[in-house]
Amino acid sequence: MTSDKTTLEILTAARAKIAEGWTQGSFARDMFGAPVGWDKPEATGFCTLGALRTAFPDFDATMSNHPYQHAIMHVAWFAGCMSYEVINWNDRRDRTQAQVLEVFDKAIAYATAREEAIRQQVAA
Repeated sequence: MTSDKTTLEILTAARAKIAEGWTQGSFARDMFGAPVGWDKPEATGFCTLGALRTAFPDFDATMSNHPYQHAIMHVAWFAGCMSYEVINWNDRRDRTQAQVLEVFDKAIAYATAREEAIRQQVAA
């Protein structure tokens, strides 16, 4: 299973989901605040990983060196945690939607610069 989505595209799509609605304690919630699957049409609020999953729903954990994994690592780096700790980082009591969006903005800026550097190397 492969995707032509880049890390930047995954991060950007996930950030848009979180900007629309963010949650804690569940991958996603409906408009009433009840937990639902991240892939359900009634989902209106997403945690960090739920949003990343909506950005690339076909992810398989056995994939290596995949843009989805890179997206998680970028978020974790700017959140100051390990990739396996992103759920706990998102769910901290004092965490805010604005803080999550700020981390995504930093990850997106990094991914943008990285993709541009790669384009320049290929063009040279």
